[in-house]
Amino acid sequence: MQRFIIFLIKTIYLMFFIFIIVSGDVYMTKLYRYLFVDYNKEIRPIVNSNLPINTSIAFSLVQVVDVDERNQLLTVLAWVHLRWNDWRLAWDPNKFVNLDSRYYFI
Repeated sequence: MQRFIIFLIKTIYLMFFIFIIVSGDVYMTKLYRYLFVDYNKEIRPIVNSNLPINTSIAFSLVQVVDVDERNQLLTVLAWVHLRWNDWRLAWDPNKFVNLDSRYYFI
């Protein structure tokens, strides 16, 4: 009987955990549709097209893969981080269960 109760508690916990993950994914899907349904990536992400876009760039070296001294070639594994704000990708967090920030990788 005790094993059954432990099994039942674990099953209920697992079902609750899966429900939380799935329901959160539903709101992220709705947010994604809301943001990108009419989004055109060819349009500059700035309100006034006469102004420059503020961007930041960072280079993160992960690993030096190879050094070829003879050919003077350096092979690395690295991340290049580009960041900017796009005013068209704004939303009211109250409409999406307080999702207030999101990163999209391109």
